[in-house]
Formats: sequence, C-alpha cells, structure tokens
Amino acid sequence: MPAHDPRNLERLAQVLRGLDAQIEGAEDFENEELPDPLSPETLGLGGNWVLHTRLGRLDIMQWIGEDELWGKLSPSAIEA
Repeated sequence: MPAHDPRNLERLAQVLRGLDAQIEGAEDFENEELPDPLSPETLGLGGNWVLHTRLGRLDIMQWIGEDELWGKLSPSAIEA
C-alpha cells in the first residue's frame, strides 16, 4: 500500500524496475493493451496490481471499493 504522493510513486516505480516487475498474466495481452505499472503516472491512477518480480510475487493494493487504503490504514500503523 504505497503513499499516493508523486515522490513516493516515483521511488516505487524505480524499485519495481530494479526488480524486473511484470504484470502477472500479461502474456495473454498485447503490450499496448495494458498500462505500464512501472510508470509513476500509471501508479498515480490508483490501480491494484499483481506483479511478478525476480524475487517473487508482489501485490500493490491502493483501493478496496471506494476506500483509498493508504489514507485509511496509515493513521493506525505501528512503527517498528
């Protein structure tokens, strides 16, 4: 659940590129049919993504229904 500010999304996109992230199941589509989840602009649209990386599966969740997850859950987060 990434924070939605542009600087954070740029850092997330950079990490995803470093992990060679790809949309899971993308082989069923043409390249131009899918948005690029490695782009901060695409991440800024707030989608949920299931990605395959060189370290394994990574889910990026930003919304459930009408609820933006970072804003809803971050106030109750516990720092450790």
